[in-house]
Amino acid sequence: MGVPGGHVLRAATHADVDAVCAVARAADTEDIGRPWLMLTDIARAWQLPGFDVRRDAWVVEDAGTVVAGAWLVIQPGA
Repeated sequence: MGVPGGHVLRAATHADVDAVCAVARAADTEDIGRPWLMLTDIARAWQLPGFDVRRDAWVVEDAGTVVAGAWLVIQPGA
């Protein structure tokens, strides 16, 4: 399984947090009628102890524009 043709999957960087938030807020608005996720939520998650943005977060780009983002946070003891 991969990304659709013309799209690029890559590790995220901290510089991507604004674009990832914009995509997430647009999806929230489409799904529930208003933005739910906040920039501070993503930034906080990406700064948790043990979280490495280069290992634990990804973005998909289309023509250089971020069109999707994902990250994985494992809670201790989970």
